[in-house]
Amino acid sequence: NIYKRVNGEMVQKGEPIYPSRFGKKAIEKLKMIQGPYIF
Repeated sequence: NIYKRVNGEMVQKGEPIYPSRFGKKAIEKLKMIQGPYIF
């Protein structure tokens, strides 16, 4: 399955997505969560 990000970029299901608007600490925190991150 393919998901569409808010910015229009297409990504594959299960691929980690780290939005650039989040800080480094927030990204590191997201890395602990499993599954796709759709923003």
